[in-house]
Amino acid sequence: FHTMEEDTRAADVYLAKLCEQAERFDEMLTAMKRVAMLGTPLSCEERNLLSVAYKNVGNSRRASWRILSSFKTKEEGNGNAWHIPLIDAYIAKLEQELTAICKDISQLLDDHLIPHADNAESRVFYHKMKGDYYRYLAEFDPKRGQSEAAENAHNAYKEATAIASSDLEPTHPIRLGLALNYSVFHYEILCAPERAHEISKQAFDDAIVVLDTLSEDSYKDATLIMQLLRDGLKLFPEEEEEPGEPLLDRLVEAISSRWYDPGDWAATSDRDAAVAESLFSGPDLSATARSKIEAGLTAMGVTVDRITSTAVP
Repeated sequence: FHTMEEDTRAADVYLAKLCEQAERFDEMLTAMKRVAMLGTPLSCEERNLLSVAYKNVGNSRRASWRILSSFKTKEEGNGNAWHIPLIDAYIAKLEQELTAICKDISQLLDDHLIPHADNAESRVFYHKMKGDYYRYLAEFDPKRGQSEAAENAHNAYKEATAIASSDLEPTHPIRLGLALNYSVFHYEILCAPERAHEISKQAFDDAIVVLDTLSEDSYKDATLIMQLLRDGLKLFPEEEEEPGEPLLDRLVEAISSRWYDPGDWAATSDRDAAVAESLFSGPDLSATARSKIEAGLTAMGVTVDRITSTAVP
């Protein structure tokens, strides 16, 4: 037997899924806001649907803002001064829409989602989300790193990090995603690349230690985000490190010692093979690690040429 509220909730969740399929994200957002305001904890699925809705509604406008800001610079360079007021007016419209979206989710988080979060994973997710949307506000604030939005983002990320550090495993995808976004915040908003590098590197190194103890699904989720952290490390200025293997080589070694013995690769699990493929496609492998992984992939019958042809430049 279902109550009317449960039936309404299920209908809104299903409607949100339909809207996602149809790419009607504003309507998806409306449906998931109704669910979020029911005063009960969201399930993982509901939480993700809400996040997808806000992300698509917000990111489309962020992309438009960046395009127009770049176009404005070009027009100024071309001497088309009379175009600038029109561009400024449209940029201001986008900023108003973005501000409304970011404030809307922030209020929803403060009034409904964070107070009713019933586990550490949800609390980290929501504080991270709050940090993300204040970061989006800071992106177009003239004061940027000195803005109130930046301060609010920083506080939210710090709160999320404190909870994640004490209650979530280093390989938990939400904890890794938080570290990634927090490092981006330091790099892009606070203009603190050294701190951004430090956050990414710490998260990466902490996860390596326990990476090979994960289940298959968790393993794949964790390694995908770790690759993004690795990509971030290439952007941030690296601190001096003691002589030793590069970070990526240490990841290869941490996954399994059999990676260094091609004779054992025939028995390697599918999850190791999948991650090996994704690592091999990375552009910054050392020659030593690359040759070891190539030998292992060949032993498992994986065509190396196919992998390199799909590598991301």
